[in-house]
Amino acid sequence: MFGKATSACLLSLLLLDSCALRRPQAQAPAPGYPPVAESSVRFLMQKPQGRFIKIGSIAVQQDASAPIEPVYRNVRESAARGGADIVVQLDDRRRHANNGKFHPINLRLMSFLLLRRY
Repeated sequence: MFGKATSACLLSLLLLDSCALRRPQAQAPAPGYPPVAESSVRFLMQKPQGRFIKIGSIAVQQDASAPIEPVYRNVRESAARGGADIVVQLDDRRRHANNGKFHPINLRLMSFLLLRRY
């Protein structure tokens, strides 16, 4: 009755039509905060008193023998870009593990909480 080309054309029109009828639900965008100066980001060892907003968190895993200064520098940069003016270091621990060749390695695991005071 219909040729293959006509059938394919009708099928694609039906698919396009059904896609056009679907309306996606709008989601509220995540709140954005303006960046802050890197020099204003403070590092703390515990959550501060007062009111603050949790911006996010950062987890770092690295070789324990590697220097820690680049980690702090990268965390400070990320916090400043995200609008956090406080970084709380939640955890800093070491753990022994084996890599894929079963050689023991010493890892350093750190976690940070990014906050914005208001």
